[in-house]
Amino acid sequence: MTALGFDVERLAARTYGDSGLGVPYDHLVLKGGPWLVDVGFGSHSLYPLRLDERGEQSDPAGSFRVEQTPDGDFDVSRDDEPQYRLWSRPQELRDFTTGCWWHRTSPESHFTRSLVCSLTTMDGRISLSGRRLIRTEAGQRHERELATEGARGIPRPLRNITRPGSGRPTAAHLAVARRAGQTLKFRRMRRGWRRRLVMTTLGLIGSGNIGGTVARLAAAADYDVVLSNSRDPSTLADLVAEIGPRASAGTPADAAAAGDLVLVSTPLRAIPHVPVALLAGKVVMVVRLRRRPV
Repeated sequence: MTALGFDVERLAARTYGDSGLGVPYDHLVLKGGPWLVDVGFGSHSLYPLRLDERGEQSDPAGSFRVEQTPDGDFDVSRDDEPQYRLWSRPQELRDFTTGCWWHRTSPESHFTRSLVCSLTTMDGRISLSGRRLIRTEAGQRHERELATEGARGIPRPLRNITRPGSGRPTAAHLAVARRAGQTLKFRRMRRGWRRRLVMTTLGLIGSGNIGGTVARLAAAADYDVVLSNSRDPSTLADLVAEIGPRASAGTPADAAAAGDLVLVSTPLRAIPHVPVALLAGKVVMVVRLRRRPV
């Protein structure tokens, strides 16, 4: 859209579910002038919606409304069913990091409960939810169950969703497939790619009582953990052996570089020695420790 000359803003949304609104930064919608462009919400509007229009907006996917709330936000509904609540203030792309992390890791996220894949076609949509294949053509919905091995019977357009230009599966596809317990036959997939892309790593800068406890819990939840402290990595050998094959030891720089999520649990006096540059763009949790008064 930017290349076409639009002044594009990123807006954050919280999707509606069975229990109400979801987590903050649950969804991202693009705004170009008065238009809302949403290509990542599954079965949604095929055409842009006007943000300044309060009446019904007809679309091949249904009838949509954009209504302003008393707080200045916007509720987007489809066929009178609320879809998400949109914040009016523009966001930076990095603001969505926590929402993405929640969707990748939380057992409450529908992305971690089953395989989810959806693609708009010329006359409808093809979707895969777990082993349930859903085709919508000319307004008619057809469903069928696939075999337990997963990939057989999946339409070619869904099987070929890979990283553009390389034929490699994206991290999102592999993470969802892994948590669903299914193996999709992506083109040119190799075992090494699958392990590297799927596994989420927790880096720990500080491995005392707090860091060590978090490392044990993370490894038990199927995370890789990289432990570090202000001394030599060899001093963590016993803790690494206790945690098991998910754990390794390194320097604070190693933990910061390897971690998709990083926990800093060092005394305040050691904070200046944290490798801040290596943490750019990552989710970082900081536990501020100080000595007890004498």
